[in-house]
Amino acid sequence: MWNLESLSAAFEEHMVATISGSLLNSEAARGDGSTKRRILLWTELFGDEWFYMGETGHFDGCSKRYKNCELTRSRNFTEVTKFDAILFHGNELRLDDLPAYREPHQRYVYVNLESPATRTFQFDTFFEDFFNTTITYRLDSDIPWPYKVMRNIDTGQVVAPLEHPEWSQPSDDPMRLRLDLTFEGKMKPIAWLVSNCGTPGKRERYVNELRKYVQVDVIGKCSKVSDHSPKCPRSKDCFAEFIEKDYFFYLSFENSLCTDYVTEKFFNAFSYHIIPVVYGGANYSRFAPPRSYIDALDFESPKELAEFLTSLSKDREEYLSYFWWKKFYEVASPNHWTLCNICRLLNEPEGKSKTYSGISSWYAEDQCPIQDRFSNGKFATKASRART
Repeated sequence: MWNLESLSAAFEEHMVATISGSLLNSEAARGDGSTKRRILLWTELFGDEWFYMGETGHFDGCSKRYKNCELTRSRNFTEVTKFDAILFHGNELRLDDLPAYREPHQRYVYVNLESPATRTFQFDTFFEDFFNTTITYRLDSDIPWPYKVMRNIDTGQVVAPLEHPEWSQPSDDPMRLRLDLTFEGKMKPIAWLVSNCGTPGKRERYVNELRKYVQVDVIGKCSKVSDHSPKCPRSKDCFAEFIEKDYFFYLSFENSLCTDYVTEKFFNAFSYHIIPVVYGGANYSRFAPPRSYIDALDFESPKELAEFLTSLSKDREEYLSYFWWKKFYEVASPNHWTLCNICRLLNEPEGKSKTYSGISSWYAEDQCPIQDRFSNGKFATKASRART
């Protein structure tokens, strides 16, 4: 354990970096693509030593200018002050396990992919101004790290999530034969694969109300014997097994309604021929093409949503039109895009280094406004979004 004297010394070291001048004036911060940029993973990320980035080939696919970065988890790779960026998972910080020294040019990076509504933040005050860079699911992070990205099939370029994505316009003539066959086999309205049964966003309450007006098969830990829903063990790909061929819609309902918080619950459905129905706090137009999903918060009530879904499932052409985008875009892992952006940042620092004077406030304060202002006291609806 650290004593008071060593903690005080560490605080002084990190303050030197926090209040120092422009990174642009630091020789170590100037990037021309030839100087090696070294990135250290200081903590694990949910038990994974490589932050789920894999052990090799991290920057192979980046443009030539950004192939000069190295990612390591070895603290002995070089002197700790020689790393250009050090990544810390926000949920695995320890006062007794920090770098002993810090240089002004270094990026101390706060990483977090969880919603603040599901994580109680109990930072030691020491960490509040410890970081000068952020990598989170939020689009206003220094480096966004979404759960998935949307990529242009022809160019390979990532087109979303972005604050202002540019989409092709919805068109006719989707992959008609394949989709016709998919449509013909669908007989059930809605599937919901879920294991977290009580959530801050009250999605379970919304579904309970929705089930009064349309069949929703709850699959997984939260299903009840009386539901008579299909079973699907966690080891199976439930979408490939039966969800895609049997159901018209899938509930991509987030556990919390926070800004930009869009998880695999949404993107998993996009890999199949099924329309996701979303319930979340994000502006989904930043994450997916228009007319590719249905937003529950566009409706006044679960009853109104149920009526719309029932009508849509009976209209073959209208239903199939929601898959127009599959000719143009595909869902892809975000890791390569994120790593290349980290390397870009280290090579092209823009302006002065940021200072996060209260990282817990930045991450959690006013980030889930919809669920904080439920208009009916039960769950979110169109009115909830209008009040934020």
